Amino acid sequence: MHPVLSRFMSALVFTTGVAAAVGFIQAAPSHAQEEVIQEVLPVSTSVLAAIQEAPFSEVFAVTTVNGEVGYGVKDKDFDPRYDLVGFYSLWADAPEQDLLQAAVMYCILDPDLEGTELEALTLMDGETPLVTLDEKVVATDTQEFEIAPQQTVTTYADPYYSPYWGDAYYGLGGSTYTTTYVPAVDCSLGAARFDLLSVQAEIAQLPATTLNVELLFSNGQTEMWRLGQGSVEAIKTLPSLQ
Repeated sequence: MHPVLSRFMSALVFTTGVAAAVGFIQAAPSHAQEEVIQEVLPVSTSVLAAIQEAPFSEVFAVTTVNGEVGYGVKDKDFDPRYDLVGFYSLWADAPEQDLLQAAVMYCILDPDLEGTELEALTLMDGETPLVTLDEKVVATDTQEFEIAPQQTVTTYADPYYSPYWGDAYYGLGGSTYTTTYVPAVDCSLGAARFDLLSVQAEIAQLPATTLNVELLFSNGQTEMWRLGQGSVEAIKTLPSLQ
């Protein structure tokens, strides 16, 4: 991999992990997150600041100290229940080096994915497949990652409460508190990078709409996420796709 795209993509993967206001952008990556990133890409922070400021779903350019230019589009699809759960992608283009790749990171609420690898991505218009990304450059083993610690929740309970008379009539002296144990929440965390040169014509012809993204794992299991319309439109304008 050319050093420009390596530096460009590795820094961007640091910032692509979650929605702009939470997760990997605000906080330092955990040891598990760092291992995932470093296994897929050699991490460099030389252009990290510029990439952090780049908006999602728009083409942006990053110039290295050597004067080389890379272009990228960031996208995110996440579960609003948990800050870190989601599917996040970077579409990176270094046209002078004839390099066009996509790096993805996922954190999915499915323990059956642990120990698998991401094998391919299929972009779909509804249920219609449009293009499959399966020229895998590198992928991590999917691992268990805690996104919410175990906790105990204390709730108010009143065995004497009557919906007719109300608490004031029946509740005197009868109020109690119960404690409920809530287990930790884990996701299956992993990342992969795919070469796009063989399918760049298909990507250039993608419809300008929100697309489904089917993730295929090495155990045969699939997961469905989305690539936003704004990101699709931006990806289609990357220099190598013109």
